[in-house]
Amino acid sequence: MSQNISRKISIVEIGPGQGNLINDLISIFQKKYPKVIQHLQFILVEVNSWMIHLQKERLEDIRGVPIYWRTINELKQNPVYGVVIANEMLDALPVERIIFRSNKVYRQGIKLINNENINKLEFTELSLTYELEQAIDSNEKLLGIKFLPEGIQDGWTTEIHTEIRPWFEDLSRSILQGFLIVIDYALDFKRYYNLSRSSGTLMSYRNNMASDKLLINPGKSDLTSHICVETLIHNAEQNNWKYIGHTSQGEALLSLGLAKKISSLGQLQDIKLKDALQQRESLLRLVDPLLLGNFKWFAFVKSTSSEMPNLKNYTNPHFLEEPD
Repeated sequence: MSQNISRKISIVEIGPGQGNLINDLISIFQKKYPKVIQHLQFILVEVNSWMIHLQKERLEDIRGVPIYWRTINELKQNPVYGVVIANEMLDALPVERIIFRSNKVYRQGIKLINNENINKLEFTELSLTYELEQAIDSNEKLLGIKFLPEGIQDGWTTEIHTEIRPWFEDLSRSILQGFLIVIDYALDFKRYYNLSRSSGTLMSYRNNMASDKLLINPGKSDLTSHICVETLIHNAEQNNWKYIGHTSQGEALLSLGLAKKISSLGQLQDIKLKDALQQRESLLRLVDPLLLGNFKWFAFVKSTSSEMPNLKNYTNPHFLEEPD
């Protein structure tokens, strides 16, 4: 990326799926803010070549808007100013899984066994690595997180998010100044490392179906783990991302005007009633706390450069405000 391009304001999405969000953002800017979009560029950070193919197909009809595909390493070499969006990305990062067995904590691993010429994956228990011991000790001392609640029994498992810190390190080197929005399932540590949550949060997803059978269909299922709120914020702030605040997706969308949108559907003519009800159902799923409304939206800001306006006194973004 040339220096001239990198000086533009960038909208960066990390893990952009099939490109739907970027496509919608560009459409909104083109329709409502045509003067603003002249100063923007859009950057997709994707590691999967097939997903890049799908994203390019999705965005192929867009004209006159600079769109780039970059790796994190390429962004680190040519950092940008702008806004970063990580929507359901951090939950896909690798985690360490620990298990309590016979009054001792082990690292849970996976081994390949052959039974009657049939290969099969099984869990196995390993000694904690030095790095994992340090991560646990550091979080307990700095954040007061007690990973092992009183009264746990053999087989109690949970996750340690060891990859979030290097992710923030890389991101901090990729963005000179700007904002970060993280959208994901997240729990505070008292709910995360809880006696009743005896199997952690790690889940397997395939064809929109969730399962706690993590070793079924290996390589053909997505594995995701909830984020711990305290470790997320701590690792962000340790890497120059100032925490602004967070809220649930339901509260965020209502603050941004979704309630008015839902209300307006009731004003449609009867002939459009079926479409209105379908739209209303889809929108309500986004705010229902039992469905997608319990996603957490986190806002961070990075302001370290004297070449751009100082963002340290930036007030809360609108989605953190109380809904009308």
